[in-house]
This record gives sequence, structure tokens and C-alpha cells, in this order.
Amino acid sequence: GKENKISLIPNGIDIERWQQQSKIADRSSVRKEIFSARNDEPVILCVAHLYERKGQNYLIEAVKKIHADFPTLKLVFAGDGPARKEYEKLASPLGKRILFLGTRDDVPQLMAAADIFVLPSLAESFGLVLLEAGISRVAVIANAVGGIPDIITSEKNGLLVKPADIGAHGDSGADTALDAVGGHCFDRLLARLFTGAIDHLGIH
Repeated sequence: GKENKISLIPNGIDIERWQQQSKIADRSSVRKEIFSARNDEPVILCVAHLYERKGQNYLIEAVKKIHADFPTLKLVFAGDGPARKEYEKLASPLGKRILFLGTRDDVPQLMAAADIFVLPSLAESFGLVLLEAGISRVAVIANAVGGIPDIITSEKNGLLVKPADIGAHGDSGADTALDAVGGHCFDRLLARLFTGAIDHLGIH
């Protein structure tokens, strides 16, 4: 019989259009007017719908853990969803250090103005937003789930939380595993970025 051949065509982005949009607003202006951040204050951006499977709650907890060491750090969420009220309550102890912008149509400008992009998803089929972050030349941290490792090679164009890290944090139950990936590992990686990996990833 005839051999069946299946070709995989990944999602793509109009790079030129994205770059043009990212230059619409001045970086310093975006940081000041939208992020309420000075140029010397590190800004972490997460662009995703606010659903539990996107793992933003773990990112919030990670930032809360390192806040004492990095008090000027700001975490910004762009996106909306059913978990927003829960996440806002979770983030409330840090006040204006964690911002929820809701749905935005200026994501290229936001990415260009951020220092670090984090995608803490617990499940992700592809992660197109990571391609957008790459075009924006922002450092990336993401969970090594689904199609994300096809986009991010750890230590080359970002940092990945590897599944092997899960075993170092307790029981093998599913809940504990997700906790380890979302919480403890991101805590370590965020701290690492602010203590030297920023230079490695070329942020100046």
C-alpha cells in the first residue's frame, strides 16, 4: 500500500509586523505608564488567560517568596479569565508589586518593555506566546510541558523547569508534582535570574 506521510507545520508569527508593533510605544513610557516601574526595577511579565492550568498561582507564590530579597521586583499579568479574583486575592499581600492588566491589545509593546517573560503553564500544546517573547528579545522561563521544549532550549534561548526536578520535592502524587513544578522550581529559577543568569541571557 501507499506510505502515509504526515507533515507537521508549526504555528508561526509575522515577525516584521510584531517588531513594528513593539516599537509603537517607547520602552520607558510603557514601564512608567503601564507597569508603574522605573527602568532599574526588574519586571516579570506573564501573558496568558487566567486559568488554573496556566499556573499563574504558582508564579505569584514564587514571587512572594523572593520579595524580601528583591523588593523592587514587579510581576505583571496580561490576560483575563475565571481565576482572576482568586489570583488577585493571592497577590494582595504584595500590593502594587503585582499588577493585573486584564486583556490587552498592546502585547508587543508590553513584551518589549519587560525584562523577563514567564509561562508557568501546567499543560501547553504549543505555547505561541513564547515565540512572541523570543521575537521581543525578552528572557524566558517556562515549564517543560507539552510543546514548550520544541520552542525553548534551556540555557540557550531561555530556562526550562525540567520534569526531573519534581522528584526532589516530596511524594510522587500528582498534586505534589504540580506543586513542585509551579512553586519550588520557579522560586529557584527566578532567584537564579536575579543573581547572574540575566547576564547569561543577554539582558542589559
